[in-house]
Amino acid sequence: MLLSILDETTFMAGGKTYKVGEELNISEMTAPIVFTWGQTTVEQLNDHLKTIAAALRNTRSNLTNRLHVVDEAFDNTAEELAIAYENLERDWLYYSDVFYKAIQAHVGGMLPLLRNPETGVITVRQKQPQETLNYLREVCSQRVMFHNYEGIRHIALGMVNGELDLVSIESGRHISTRVPIVSADCLGDPETPAKPMIDQLQNAVVSTYDKVTRYGPVAGIMWSHYLTNGHIINYFLNASALLQSGQFDPKLAFTTAMARCKDELPKPFAIGFFIYGNMPIVDEKARGVLISTLHGDKANYRILVVDQSQKLTLIKDGNETTMTVAHDGEGAKLDPAIVELAQSIMGVDDQPEEKPEETTKEN
Repeated sequence: MLLSILDETTFMAGGKTYKVGEELNISEMTAPIVFTWGQTTVEQLNDHLKTIAAALRNTRSNLTNRLHVVDEAFDNTAEELAIAYENLERDWLYYSDVFYKAIQAHVGGMLPLLRNPETGVITVRQKQPQETLNYLREVCSQRVMFHNYEGIRHIALGMVNGELDLVSIESGRHISTRVPIVSADCLGDPETPAKPMIDQLQNAVVSTYDKVTRYGPVAGIMWSHYLTNGHIINYFLNASALLQSGQFDPKLAFTTAMARCKDELPKPFAIGFFIYGNMPIVDEKARGVLISTLHGDKANYRILVVDQSQKLTLIKDGNETTMTVAHDGEGAKLDPAIVELAQSIMGVDDQPEEKPEETTKEN
């Protein structure tokens, strides 16, 4: 369904134009509305809505009159009327939604409509400011809060050179952990040595910087799980979705995300972190990304910064970008609580200590 707005008072849907104030003939809408218990028509449903509206008015009047004549904390009649009113309200909302969706399906678009509550007459009304009349991607995204996946989805795609088939939205794990998660199936070549994790993460961040930053503040985790020889699955956790509930404390966001996922995701052999935003360690005006990776008891960090335009531009004929490495080295550059929890999840303390080789003394 797609609605075209020709001007402030004229719309087009299904190859037909509609003017504001025009009355729709719902008797022509004969396609059945199917329920699990039977079916009806748009016209019959409109009559049912008129019945519900009359019952709502009558029940409301009876309830207000009853409350006027009784002062007791509990009154059986008032209770029954209140329950009946709640049931009618629920029915009104449900059947109204079904009614308008059926008309829109017949018309072929989300035509803005106005219904006379007493007569049931349906007319075309003007579009309200900020009203969306098409199921654009943004509208569809709002239904499932897809914005929680967007930033980490692009980073995951950057990890697999943009191959959509290798990236999955882990909506089931999101429900169980309350952390938005996207996975990237990184099919490695056992004959080719893998790049260091920090280099892989940097490549993904650089190649997707413009796409990621359009969705606001980003703080995330890359949770790397080893499957088979050269085959790794990277889970990307959107910790920034937890920032608001944690008073915008990155430490709390990271530790909460890891704690919620440690029993739901397979054990990682390495964990990476990325934080987009101001980089005062470089310069008070600098912006970019802090990357930090933990692999066993080893830690590395890298700080990438962008130029003052705050827009990353890739040069097609080379590897240079306007994003540069300002600092890098050993260490995590993270709160110790984050490092400690990540290492416990990886099982660093469980690793057996290497025993020195025995030597024999020559006689």
